[in-house]
Amino acid sequence: PDRSPGHDEVCNGIDDDCNLTLPPDERDDDGDGTSPCEGDCDDDDEDLDGADADGDGRSSCDGDCADDDPTRSDLDADGDGASGCDNPADCDDADPDRSPFDRDGDGHSTCGGDCDDTARSVAPGAPEPCNGKDDDCNGVVDDNENCSDAPADDDDTADDAPTATIPYGCILGTHGGPPWQPALQLGVLALGLAAVGTRREGRRAAA
Repeated sequence: PDRSPGHDEVCNGIDDDCNLTLPPDERDDDGDGTSPCEGDCDDDDEDLDGADADGDGRSSCDGDCADDDPTRSDLDADGDGASGCDNPADCDDADPDRSPFDRDGDGHSTCGGDCDDTARSVAPGAPEPCNGKDDDCNGVVDDNENCSDAPADDDDTADDAPTATIPYGCILGTHGGPPWQPALQLGVLALGLAAVGTRREGRRAAA
């Protein structure tokens, strides 16, 4: 470079005017490898500089909280309202369906494992009713022992299963018993009430 007394200083870290000193904006006082004239926004803080170390288009001076991780920056790349530098942080800023916000108020976000953040009844650890859905977000639909098909029983007795293909737990909220059990219980109750009514009518007629 052209160095001589009175020469203009340029941002190169060199004493261009030969006055044996560097201008303050050319000095790297915090030792982070970047001077103020090169974009260091705080030359007293080695964690802040103008270099984009991870190549994601943002430097720590721009607001990048993890300039060693190209998947995280202060920009909301997927438009879901959160960036990788927010608190809470977006766990996947390339996927708008995954965010740190609990949108249905069930205590879980899609970043926290919620597989349907539009339904409060669907979340990790939620009860698993027999409804053809993965309510507890473990990747398995109706993984409830009461959701298996009832065994067929056609021996012409009172416990026959005319609807043996209906899943356990799906009729009147039964849990553990066969699906026809509530209907059988209701039938017995109806017969009992009818019998009581018949007796009362008989007594009135005799009187």
